[in-house]
Amino acid sequence: MPNQPRNEVKPGIRRYLSKIGRKGGLVKSESKAQAVRLNGLKGGRPKKPSLSLEHETNPKENGFQG
Repeated sequence: MPNQPRNEVKPGIRRYLSKIGRKGGLVKSESKAQAVRLNGLKGGRPKKPSLSLEHETNPKENGFQG
């Protein structure tokens, strides 16, 4: 089987594993709630990087056609 990728999973198995993972993610437990609170104290989810100020201050110079 040298032509098959190593990480290939059969479609039926993929669906089954997806279903199991979805059920696990829906579980509401005290430990998950505590982890969420701790992450919130650390500042929560990191912000997405924003564009530089140069792009925001003068859009026409940067090719903006709006």
